[in-house]
Amino acid sequence: MGKITSKVKEKEYSRNTDFYKFTATIVLGILLVGATVYINTMTFQNQTSASRNNLNIQPIKEVPITQLLPSSAPTLYPFGLAGFTLLNPSPPYKAYTDFINQSGAKLISHSVRWLDIEPVKGEYNFESREGTWLSVAIPEYDQYCRRNDMQCTILFGNPPDWAHEKAGTGSDCLPIDEEDFDAMADAAAEVVKRFGSTTSGLQILNEPDFAHCYGGYDDQNQNGQIDYKDYALIVKKIYQAIKEVDPSYPVLVGRFASDPSFNQHSQLNKDRDGTKINLIDFLPQFLSYSQQELGGQYFDYLDIHYYEGSHNHSFEPFHSKDSYGEGGGGIRGKTFWARDLLTQYGGEDIPIIYSEIGYATYGYPETQTYLGRQAEEVFKLYAQGLSAGAKSLSWYCIGDFSTACVRTTPSESAFSLRLLDGSSNNNPPLTPRPSYRAYQAIAKELKDTRYNDVDDTDGIEGYLFETDENNKEVLWSRSSSPVEKVFTTSSLHMYSAVGEEENIQDGETDDLDGQKNGSITISISSPTLIVW
Repeated sequence: MGKITSKVKEKEYSRNTDFYKFTATIVLGILLVGATVYINTMTFQNQTSASRNNLNIQPIKEVPITQLLPSSAPTLYPFGLAGFTLLNPSPPYKAYTDFINQSGAKLISHSVRWLDIEPVKGEYNFESREGTWLSVAIPEYDQYCRRNDMQCTILFGNPPDWAHEKAGTGSDCLPIDEEDFDAMADAAAEVVKRFGSTTSGLQILNEPDFAHCYGGYDDQNQNGQIDYKDYALIVKKIYQAIKEVDPSYPVLVGRFASDPSFNQHSQLNKDRDGTKINLIDFLPQFLSYSQQELGGQYFDYLDIHYYEGSHNHSFEPFHSKDSYGEGGGGIRGKTFWARDLLTQYGGEDIPIIYSEIGYATYGYPETQTYLGRQAEEVFKLYAQGLSAGAKSLSWYCIGDFSTACVRTTPSESAFSLRLLDGSSNNNPPLTPRPSYRAYQAIAKELKDTRYNDVDDTDGIEGYLFETDENNKEVLWSRSSSPVEKVFTTSSLHMYSAVGEEENIQDGETDDLDGQKNGSITISISSPTLIVW
């Protein structure tokens, strides 16, 4: 704004005259501003009217709500556990929650099914009742989150029959008509109204890129529109409905499998228009459509999955994204790949989380070698994922309560990622596995750290973290041969992946250089966590 000054001679004007002139100037200024606003308003209305009459005037593009509201979503805790729900009264509630509390995890997820809370259209029912996933979970989950200061997220999905006749077979199922999308958004908003104060975010469907429900079509809900477009529209509607309830409540989108080794058309050769779509294509198509057609990205966190063995270090496009470590790729490559996509499609500031990570074991015998390998993967995946910028990672899964986690025979080709031994009736009793001990160690030591750098020691893959008080590193030999590494310190504390701990002092027996010289030399083979 301009600054108006005037110099007035006392001899020529009285103080009263000055006051009147000043007042007149102010009034005139107000009238001029009002006239300008009126003219601009009429011009805008005329332009809008012209646009509606198909004249060559572009309407104002819709601005995503992310650009209108300040982001105040809480930072999600880096160490979570997946595959555990309080909805199932068996196994015993307390046995598993004790293990969660002692693990160091501070983030869990819980499913709320749309079909349970709105079985009749327009009628919400959040009461606990038998035969639904609400039978135990709602009061227990609320109390558990409050009592243990736990970040608890909600996985929302599973349309009721009136929104899709094939609903109920998986949380990735999509409703059919756009009016059902609106109803799903309304239901999600109702969930946040009830549980927003004790939860830390809502996840929209599980693995919507996987064809669990309808056999492999990329028009899974068979409404005539490709699924990534349906999912993008559902996400936008849910996002806007939730933000009207609470602008700061986080929306976590996707839980995308984005798996390069599985094709969405494993059961059918082609979709309705003759094309094929791999799971790896769904996320970029979703992001592109949301940005270009819907006006932006309508979520606060991008949520993806990673399983070593399904993705590993050889698959493109992850392999070429990470030049560090043996073969590159892996969870680091997947994280960099997802970050590149977000940057390309307008979401460069959106954090990446993993609601499921794990070590898939098909056909491995239940031996100490196998148990040790699983524990080593806990160390590796957390160190690699955090080093690549993932903000939170949840290990799948906590225990033997579902067919996705249990192994009934040593040679069974089952999906066994549990951290605990035991059975659904707690007989035999729950006992920690080496992977559980590895989880405890890394959650304890890395929870308050900052990632610093990679280790450039020849033959080593390692990731350096730091606090204001000390340095920490997770490292291992890239080959089967051990590698010696020198640490400039007088004391080291070491954790092995299988739960062994050791303190090493400069010049004492386990210091391989044998001298008290201000440094400690140790031999590294399997994954190890070191604090100095």
